[in-house]
Amino acid sequence: MQTDTMDRARSAPTPESVILSELASAPAAPAELKLRVQDRVGKITAAAWKTALGRLETEQLIHGLKRAGKNGKPTKIVERYKLGAPPPPPPPPPPPQELAREMILTLLQGGTPSAPDLKKRVRANVSGLPAKTYDAVIEDLVLAKKIFARRARDAKGKPKRTVERYTLGGPPPAEFLGPVTKAWEQAKIEAKSAGLTEHELAAALLSALELSVPTPPVAAASERELVLGGLRELVAREGSGALIAIRKLRAAVPLAKERFDAVLLELSGEDAIILHHHDYVASLSAEEREMLVVDKYGNNYVGVALRGGT
Repeated sequence: MQTDTMDRARSAPTPESVILSELASAPAAPAELKLRVQDRVGKITAAAWKTALGRLETEQLIHGLKRAGKNGKPTKIVERYKLGAPPPPPPPPPPPQELAREMILTLLQGGTPSAPDLKKRVRANVSGLPAKTYDAVIEDLVLAKKIFARRARDAKGKPKRTVERYTLGGPPPAEFLGPVTKAWEQAKIEAKSAGLTEHELAAALLSALELSVPTPPVAAASERELVLGGLRELVAREGSGALIAIRKLRAAVPLAKERFDAVLLELSGEDAIILHHHDYVASLSAEEREMLVVDKYGNNYVGVALRGGT
């Protein structure tokens, strides 16, 4: 008799096992779930009921679905209990400045609204976006050349501080070159009449601007031909066996200094040309030394001649 009583005690359902059994079929409201459990295990105190639910939630065997408040956020009130672990929390929303950045780029893809209208539309759709934050986002996009600020112009065509609208992309250089190109066309006419070529005039302009004359990229195989061709042409003008100043050859060959120097040293190593070194480099100015070719041993070369004279 005592054994039968012990077996029935061991096999009696617990509140936890009944909760799991009841929720296996469908979620249930807390009051309804408690009634169904008490029908099978008898009356449960409030403390025991809370303990059973808490243990199952801690072990993530069940979870409570919370009631949403007026603001849409979940409250502490559980509407239903459901079997299984709770779903992961939703990712936090992007910060306002990130949303503003994406909206600005999206709006500009569809057109070019005025600057005030763009600001109004973005701030109306991105909650919690202060005016200063919007201005900072705009400034970052302009600096990154994602957008370009088109400014109002005065009667003389000069840009004002006021931005009329923003467009996608960086600033188009052509918009700033109108007066320059007009002056350049006039300068070319005057230079031509004075005997200067357009290339010489462009080189002088770039030199004045502390830039270098742009040269198109040349294939390695063609670099040798450019140097030898330029040298042969200068030798033909000055006579067989002439020693050509490297400064003069450099001006005649459209190669960057590094490549020009490297090709000359390669040709000298192959005995295709003869390089003449400078005896007293210290007497030269920095600009004159820059025109020389220097090998890995520190020898400075000032002139070049063709092997065999032609």
